[in-house]
Parts: sequence; structure tokens; C-alpha cells
Amino acid sequence: MSEKTYGTLKKRVFDLLFEYAPSDDTVFIADTDKQLVSSRMPDAVNSSFVRMSESLPLWTKTSIQKLHDFKKVFTYNGICDKDTPLEFELTVDRIGVFFRFFGKGNVIFSDMDGNPVLTIECEGSGSISCHKSVENTDYTGTCRVYTDGNLCVKGFAVYENDSELDEKSLCAFNETSFELPEAFDRLVSIEASSGKINRDKIYVCDGYGFICSDLCRGENELCIEYKRKPYTVGAQTADDFVFDVTHLEFEALVCLVASELCRDENADLYARLVYKYNDLCEGIRSCNVSKKGRNTFFGAKIRRRW
Repeated sequence: MSEKTYGTLKKRVFDLLFEYAPSDDTVFIADTDKQLVSSRMPDAVNSSFVRMSESLPLWTKTSIQKLHDFKKVFTYNGICDKDTPLEFELTVDRIGVFFRFFGKGNVIFSDMDGNPVLTIECEGSGSISCHKSVENTDYTGTCRVYTDGNLCVKGFAVYENDSELDEKSLCAFNETSFELPEAFDRLVSIEASSGKINRDKIYVCDGYGFICSDLCRGENELCIEYKRKPYTVGAQTADDFVFDVTHLEFEALVCLVASELCRDENADLYARLVYKYNDLCEGIRSCNVSKKGRNTFFGAKIRRRW
């Protein structure tokens, strides 16, 4: 069994609390109190992880992510409505569709005889919305697109679907997307081979990051630095659940969780544990500084994390 499991964490925390139990008539962890402390353990662990994540370089990860190279069938940046239909050659029958819309109605794909081959229903929300979907038209040839109802479409893009296309990854014709790493929480920085990119130029949604194509022209991958989501545990978490942390980080976690559990009952122990926790934090920060390289993008290539 790994030394950095939830079961080990609980045992270490209880060992600390037993070792420093008060010697007077009030015993902090008597058998009757142990269940109460156990019930408080998940909340103490979760709050400790959040605190460590925000105050330490904990779970700041680096990852190389590939940019999607969508094969475009048709793009149009103007307005499409019932009075201004679009025409283009639909070369494949399996497609990905992206557009922005306002209002309520249907986007209708038809052949040149006016027979509908695909209808996409749009429910207006009172503001501009995005539509993304993967469709099968069972049709190739000249296609006409128009709307009905009170619906206006802008930024229309149709992509080839290679049967693995995820509709959540679809974006406007002048953007590209990349998959976010597992347990991604928030973006810290982003870099291409040509240099850093302003992170305000990137937005994330549904497990993908989106960036203007002009900012990464000629690139096929980006290096992102990001915060990983803190672990969360609950009453059903198994004792063999493993925390992916260093030994130093695990020691700091043990001290912080124990301090949270004895804060109100044993002020002396709380102070000692906080002092030890702060000392361990200095060690964690020192280790992190020594690991940083000068070239983030090419250094990260050695540590691929897809």
C-alpha cells in the first residue's frame, strides 16, 4: 500500500492527536470522541487541500496540449436568416456545425430542390447564444441553408466529422481549440514556441480551451501552466485512495488536517502543528523554485501529460 493514501493520512492524524492528548481530566480523543473526529475528517481534508492549493505551488502543472486541426467544409462570417440563405458544396454527409444565433426558430439545410436534409432547432434566450452539434445529413451536393421563425445566425462554420469529433470542441471559423488536461481547474499561463500568449485571449468551456487562430498560427501545440483541482474526499472515500503529492506535501497535509481538528480543543497542539506546517511550506516553496527552468515551453515537452 502506498504511504500517501487516505488511510495513512487518517492514521497519521490520529497518531498526532493521541500523542499530544492533554494530561488533565479532559481527554481530547477518548473512544467516545473518535467517531466525531472521524466524521469531521473529510471536511478538514478538503478545506486543507484548498488552503494548500491557494497558498503553495501545489498542483501547478505544466502540460503540452495539441491544437485541433478542423477540416473546414464551409465558413461564413456574415448574417444568415430567412431572407439571406447560404449556398455551399456539402462534400461529406457527417459534419460538425457551429454558429452563433439570436432569437428562436430553425436552421434548415436543404438540397437544391428544397427538400430538407437537416433541421436544427434553436431556442432563444434573449441574448446571443452558441450552437455546437455533430450531425449526419445523409446527403452530399449543393446545399442551401436558411432560417425560419424569428431567428438570425452569424459566424456559420461547417467542419468534416471524422467520427471522433467532439461537439464540445467546435468553435468559430477564426478560432481553434485544445483539450484541457484531466482535473483542470484554472489557467495560469500559456505559451507557444514563439513566446507567451496573454491568457485573457483564451477562454475555457466544457473541457476545452479556445484561442484565436491568429495567436497560434503555424503552431500545432501549446504549453499550458494550470492549477489542478484540489482533491475532495467524503464519507465513502476508500482508505486505499492515493493522493498524487510529494512526501513533503503529504507531511504538510497531515499537520494542517490535524491542526484543523484540534483548533478548538487544544490550543498548544494547534500552535505546534501550525508552526510545523509553515516550516514544511517553506521547504515546498524552495523545492519548487529549484525545479523551474528558463524555457517553459521546451522544458514541458519532456514532461508530456496527455
